[in-house]
Amino acid sequence: PSPSKPLLTRDDQFRSYLYVGQMVEAELWLNRLVSKAPDDAELRELLGRLFEHKGDGAAAASQYGRALELRLAASPETDAQPFAGLYVKLSTLAPANPLVEKLAALFHSKNDQTAPPEHADETAGDGLDPEVHYTLGVAYKNMGLLDEAQEEFSVAMKSSAVFLDSCLMTAVCLKER
Repeated sequence: PSPSKPLLTRDDQFRSYLYVGQMVEAELWLNRLVSKAPDDAELRELLGRLFEHKGDGAAAASQYGRALELRLAASPETDAQPFAGLYVKLSTLAPANPLVEKLAALFHSKNDQTAPPEHADETAGDGLDPEVHYTLGVAYKNMGLLDEAQEEFSVAMKSSAVFLDSCLMTAVCLKER
């Protein structure tokens, strides 16, 4: 018999933990995987997403920064644009991080017409980034304010960057009701 493939990818497993609201289990699972493979950029990104989901921006920024370093070190080409999303998350969560300043030229020098991130033009009517609304929604949900959380998630859904996560969290709120 051939070795069996895992039923779920790591990303699918991560999403399933979030879907059922098992943050502690997700963190334990990811920390166990990261301890076995500390230089796995994908795991670092997932851990960053978990911390961001929990509202811990500093820990998320730390993981995103490490993932970005790992991806850039492993990339033989000089084009860093595939990793621009990680840079944007890092610079949003921790603008004072030394890595942000160090890599600024790498991500902003192309023709000096700095292309905005794919969701930069997607702002809510109040001018806030939809990711801010998503983070507020998570905070409200964690405090048990489900109506307020759903309201924030509905605003955040206007952004492609957090659309799926906002839908998932809306479902979690509805399930808790």
